[in-house]
Amino acid sequence: DEGKTSASDYSILISNPPDDAVDPEEWREFFDGLLGELTGEKQQQVTLCTIALNNHRLLKNLVQRRKDLKLLKTLLSETCELSDMNDGAAVDAAVTLYMEQKREQDAKVNDGQPKSVFKQFAAFIFLPFSVLGKILHFIRRKLGHLPTEPHQLWGRIQSITQSIRLMQEFEVYKASAVYVTFETEQAQRAALKALNAGRFEVWTNKRVHLEGFALFRRNFILDIHEADEPDTCRWCDLDSTGAERIIRRICSLVVTFGMTLLSILTLPLIRVHINTIFYSVILSTYNIIIPLVVQAMVSFEKHPDEGDKQQSLYINIALFRWINTVVVTDLTTPFLAKLGVETFDMMNSVNALLISEMVYSPILKFLDIGGIIQRHY
Repeated sequence: DEGKTSASDYSILISNPPDDAVDPEEWREFFDGLLGELTGEKQQQVTLCTIALNNHRLLKNLVQRRKDLKLLKTLLSETCELSDMNDGAAVDAAVTLYMEQKREQDAKVNDGQPKSVFKQFAAFIFLPFSVLGKILHFIRRKLGHLPTEPHQLWGRIQSITQSIRLMQEFEVYKASAVYVTFETEQAQRAALKALNAGRFEVWTNKRVHLEGFALFRRNFILDIHEADEPDTCRWCDLDSTGAERIIRRICSLVVTFGMTLLSILTLPLIRVHINTIFYSVILSTYNIIIPLVVQAMVSFEKHPDEGDKQQSLYINIALFRWINTVVVTDLTTPFLAKLGVETFDMMNSVNALLISEMVYSPILKFLDIGGIIQRHY
């Protein structure tokens, strides 16, 4: 690691700054003074100071507005080219022109030519996908997540813009985290060593072994550690508290255990009353579908960085698959059937599972049913 340096080797993260510590100059003066006390030299050591605020709602609205503007520009490119999407009058005119042209196209009478046999056969094959896609499309549209027309999209953009202006004007944001980048690695390591405090000191804000000059504002103990890489930070989640993160993770684990319980109740019945082949197919289907649900649940959680999110995702998926594949199969197999040659026995069940994972799972992934629905319906 000494031969490969990155931004995190020069940076530190303060995860418990005072709410009103939103002035970068105050943080620069504190760390320059701290390093001056340690080295005996008065010189500027802080290069950058980034203060993260508890403005996740504002950030999410800004991101959503940018996405909607990009989508609206793509839709309107069929009729005209807009150089400035912030010009409200021009966008209004473009949206009106688009809707008029669409109404003219919808008013045209169909040519009346019958569909070919191939088109009729393709429509019959993809009918289930079409029905499912329309149901999902209807649900998302009713929930307000999927504007279907440019005028609806433009209306949502205007509403989001108004919300952003109100939040910028009236809301007061507090500091939730502070990133400080130093000139040298030695300065970063010296700051980490000087501010290294135990968890008890941080929680109670009572100094045990820290020097007086290591206290922020002479009375506040900082929770400090090396910063993560910039591209791994989840800026919208930095203001979440430890209790909120734990509660959301518990909710995610409860859902995972609920899905695991469902598989525990259904898989043994299928194995006992139907056959092992169908049991292995259903188990493989569970192993493909459940990770998608787990990903949605993990996105509900709050994580300060991508590494923490991937750790939670791995734990949930590994836990479900381990219980689903190993524990359920072992517990539903009688002791005398562990090494037998009957279809229900352990060895034949494991063979069926291996064949299902080698054949059925790749075919299901190759069909990409979810991708087809998302792209075409």
